[in-house]
Amino acid sequence: MNKKIISPFDRDVVKRLKKDPEYAEAYFEELAKAPLPLQLAILRRLHGVTQEA
Repeated sequence: MNKKIISPFDRDVVKRLKKDPEYAEAYFEELAKAPLPLQLAILRRLHGVTQEA
């Protein structure tokens, strides 16, 4: 059985991204500067997708 496991921190980030467009814009601008593997890992976590999936 696969369950999405998301940390309280990730849950708060997702909530803030949805509520605050300015925060989301700044968050994704900074994320774009990160190396691609890190970008993928962060986006997977935000969407609750495992590396295996």
